[in-house]
Amino acid sequence: MRLTLRLKSQPLLLACLLLCDGARADDAGAAGGDTNWLGGFALLGRERTVLNATPLNQANFLDLAEHKTELAGLLEVRFQQFSWRARVETTHSDVAGQGQHTAFTLQELNRVFQLNDAVTLSLGKRLYALDPSYVNQPLGFFQKRSDLSDPLDSLGQSEGMPMAVLSWTGASASVAALYSRDARRHADGYNRGVEQSLLKFGYEFPQLSASIVLRRASGEANGVGASLSGAVGETLSWYGSAYSARGSQRPIVAGLLDADARLNPNTGASGEAGQGAYASLRANDGRRYHRATVGLVWTLPDLPKLQLEYAYDGRGLSDAQFGRLLALAKANRQSALPPQAIGGLQAQLAQLLVSQGARRRYLSVSLAQTVGEWELGGGVYLGQEDRSRVWHGTADYHFDTRTTLMISALHQAGAADSERALSPLGSSLALRLRRLF
Repeated sequence: MRLTLRLKSQPLLLACLLLCDGARADDAGAAGGDTNWLGGFALLGRERTVLNATPLNQANFLDLAEHKTELAGLLEVRFQQFSWRARVETTHSDVAGQGQHTAFTLQELNRVFQLNDAVTLSLGKRLYALDPSYVNQPLGFFQKRSDLSDPLDSLGQSEGMPMAVLSWTGASASVAALYSRDARRHADGYNRGVEQSLLKFGYEFPQLSASIVLRRASGEANGVGASLSGAVGETLSWYGSAYSARGSQRPIVAGLLDADARLNPNTGASGEAGQGAYASLRANDGRRYHRATVGLVWTLPDLPKLQLEYAYDGRGLSDAQFGRLLALAKANRQSALPPQAIGGLQAQLAQLLVSQGARRRYLSVSLAQTVGEWELGGGVYLGQEDRSRVWHGTADYHFDTRTTLMISALHQAGAADSERALSPLGSSLALRLRRLF
């Protein structure tokens, strides 16, 4: 559930959160062994964004904010088998006509029923992690999509999905059945607005975890996936995951489809082209789309932690499709249509340039280190097809166990015809102060 309000004054709840020390409830006792807990944070931040001079966002048609002030609060409750988490945020930006904007999001509301010692039933809105990967998650159907500017979700923006989970856990093996119907949202081509069911079979070996998933989702044929993760000694861990299914609801516009797909009556290209980037043009095209990720984390004493990850996503744009995107952007710009119509066409193309990348092959390299009271992290996200780059970094200073100064920066770079140069976002710098309670 997401409620959006427009107010002239800051919400009273945020002021209360800033003054509140919070509380940690006593242990629930020996009866269930659960810990009751109440906590959260209040956050004040300022963000500056530099936009790219790109034909996909001429005169800032997309109304992207260049200056933004935010005041946010998150409250989380854990009581026995019940969990609840909500976030309220007030922002003020320089976007004409928006000014101050307040949003309340119920991120989690879930109840777990312990049917017996091995079987549990979970009902409500929650997250469910299936994929061990960091940036690209082929099995991340019920997880928050990664954000390079906030990889650890320090801003508390992870929102669950309504689902029912029936799971059995043995000494080493486990089985889980999941059903989710996110019907209140428009489909975004990824995890939102999707009806899906999934079976997961897992097994824990010594220093190795393995799982197999079978999934059915609206707009796709039955899919199969797997994940592996393990450790070598105490300093090296590794992981991998993969998924394959026929059809995809990942956004694309009809003009980028390959010739055989445009001629295929099952693609719906002719009937749904007016829906723009979010038309389900590839749901029934008969093609199988593979995606996979492999990575490792290397941690040595007194040295920065190194994380490497390589990802492939067959739903991304091929060289030919991206070439058609560039040609379509040029044709739109030279069109005799009114400026507003041209801006709308270009905006459809801009929607394809998601933060994880619109192409197929990516390499992520990141480092993390603690120096005194500072937690430092950063790295680069490299597009293998066009050598485009996303540089990102964070620096958190802990005044005490509850108060943290958070600095984050992001910069996209690439050749003139690369996806990052074409993206409306160029660079961003954010300064935030967070108080836990």
